[in-house]
Amino acid sequence: MKKANRFERALLTVNPGGYGFARRLEGEGSVFIPPGAFAGAIDGDEVEISARPSEKGEEGRVEGILKRGRTRLVGILQKATAKKFSLELDD
Repeated sequence: MKKANRFERALLTVNPGGYGFARRLEGEGSVFIPPGAFAGAIDGDEVEISARPSEKGEEGRVEGILKRGRTRLVGILQKATAKKFSLELDD
């Protein structure tokens, strides 16, 4: 396993359940990314992650977005609060 707090480049895949996996671009393996640890990244983005050992492998968080994987999003924009909106994506 990799050392904790070492940033690595990875490709993010997000599951409809709200979690994701970051596949390392250098080296092997994937890192589990829990809900709330995406830092604004979306499915297909090239990201910089930090990872640490966990009970089931490695768990991490997105530290930065290096390159967007999508240039366009299609979905329904819904007002969540007075200042926040959510986008329900069409696949």
